[in-house]
Amino acid sequence: MAVESPLLHIGYLLSGADYRNSTYSGTTHGGNAGSPQFQFVRLSTVADLTVLLTTLAGQPALGVLQNKPNTGEAADVGFMGVSKVVCGTTTVVAGLKIMADSSGCAVAYSSAADRAAAGIALETPQAVGAVFSAFIFGAGGPGSIA
Repeated sequence: MAVESPLLHIGYLLSGADYRNSTYSGTTHGGNAGSPQFQFVRLSTVADLTVLLTTLAGQPALGVLQNKPNTGEAADVGFMGVSKVVCGTTTVVAGLKIMADSSGCAVAYSSAADRAAAGIALETPQAVGAVFSAFIFGAGGPGSIA
């Protein structure tokens, strides 16, 4: 059962895309009800104070999206604490590092060049798309770039 604990939040960032449930947005994501809630986000390189899902495996993540905003609405990003996260592979194991994949989901950390650890799994999820608990690092994590 996925749980959360106190974590820090950045609540003044904007969503760079429609991250509502798939019934509203027309796009199905791996998170809660087809939204990217509990998936990793990064800062946009085009628009200031705007977040988007990670788009590269191992891309440094700012944190985990905690809500389901529409484009231009406030995006609540959690970091430095325990958060729910969406699993992107069945190779995630409790106690080991995780990183963001190309769609914002959590996968087992790879030490390949330029891969950033995003946290540590606290549970072993049983299926792709499962929501599990993880300790989330802050923006890229401590010494996480190989």
